Amino acid sequence: MLTSQQLKQSDVKVDLYICNSSLNIGKIVEVWETCFTVDWSSEIKCYFWERDDRVIDELAIAPQHLIDKFLEEKLGCETTQENFLEESQPQPEAVRKLKGRQRKGCLYRYIENKKLKNGSIASYPRVIGHRQLDDPTHWRWGFNWEEKIDGEWKGRSIGSVPLGAIALIQSMQNEGVLLEEIIGFIKRAKAKK
Repeated sequence: MLTSQQLKQSDVKVDLYICNSSLNIGKIVEVWETCFTVDWSSEIKCYFWERDDRVIDELAIAPQHLIDKFLEEKLGCETTQENFLEESQPQPEAVRKLKGRQRKGCLYRYIENKKLKNGSIASYPRVIGHRQLDDPTHWRWGFNWEEKIDGEWKGRSIGSVPLGAIALIQSMQNEGVLLEEIIGFIKRAKAKK
């Protein structure tokens, strides 16, 4: 697998660069109690600790040489690391002020398991061969977000998002469309199903 350190829940923090088994680099942009969101440059994906454990097992903390190469390609220039005198001594961890929590949602993929009359379990959508992570037709899709209710953040979710709406939802997210508009679009898309 990867020579870098496998990603654990205790490692996950905003702005951490991670990589998958194909050595693609992503940056963690949001961390919630139950999940975290990664910007993979081409798309933003949300990973749930309980549901996506197999996928998360394929993720690792990106080694510095991969991060440097990624930033070089992304920025089109060479990156250099600078050491300042005050940084050469161990410093206590910087205290980071939390900004007001932004309401964002994320698409997630899942498999639907159903018990058949004969007692066996069938997984949907049905796939011949291996289920591919990058093939949207190999997964059921959902959308989740957090809402502040009575002063507490609560997770909300819509399951069975129509496959035809996935690309448009990703586009809306990338363009910064308001969460309420995305949720409304998903509900309308589900009603047409």
